[in-house]
Amino acid sequence: MVRDALIVKVLQRYYPHWVPPEERGEWTACLCPVHNEHRPSASVSYRRNAFKCHGCGARGDAISIIRKQEGMSYTEAVRYAAELSQGSDPPLRGSTPRKRSRRVFGDTRTASREREGSCRRLPPWRRD
Repeated sequence: MVRDALIVKVLQRYYPHWVPPEERGEWTACLCPVHNEHRPSASVSYRRNAFKCHGCGARGDAISIIRKQEGMSYTEAVRYAAELSQGSDPPLRGSTPRKRSRRVFGDTRTASREREGSCRRLPPWRRD
């Protein structure tokens, strides 16, 4: 499960020297891949696909790390993450063009004549 987690694939993509630790609960202590260190100061959650370093402040989930490293939008990062993960749903398609809709509420000339009496009243402070 640890090797298949999306956060592991993302961190190893940008930091190939990082070795994921074995899972030991919700958050597992590990070495930070962003800065060199000898003692674990970071935590990784395989269930949440998230990472947090308490030393340098680097943090984020798999999508936000991809967005920061690649300079992508959220949708592009989700597509990229889907390509990284095995056995996921097919990648998302681009946005579909919207159909132009016509909103017809009736004859505007008739409706405007009916509203003249109620909508064209002046507020009390402007009445003579």
